[in-house]
Amino acid sequence: MIKNFDEKSEEIIDAILPKSEADDLNSTLEVMSAAGGSESSLFCEELFNMYKAYCRIMGFRVEQTEFMVDMAINKGCKKGVMKVSGN
Repeated sequence: MIKNFDEKSEEIIDAILPKSEADDLNSTLEVMSAAGGSESSLFCEELFNMYKAYCRIMGFRVEQTEFMVDMAINKGCKKGVMKVSGN
């Protein structure tokens, strides 16, 4: 029963997300805060860390290339950039 479910779920995923030539390429992820002051910067940091953790859990290599702290509140993130690679 579980085996059948796994096969069917893979078929559904393949139908929804067809394979592309770009699937095996590396990517750069950039997160920036916007209008909203300190709340925006804190959310930006949480989002950046969430994506970084997700990529690592999924087995991708993550290289953080840039992280600008919001100097007005001395925490949060104005801009975060990471390179994500692997299959």
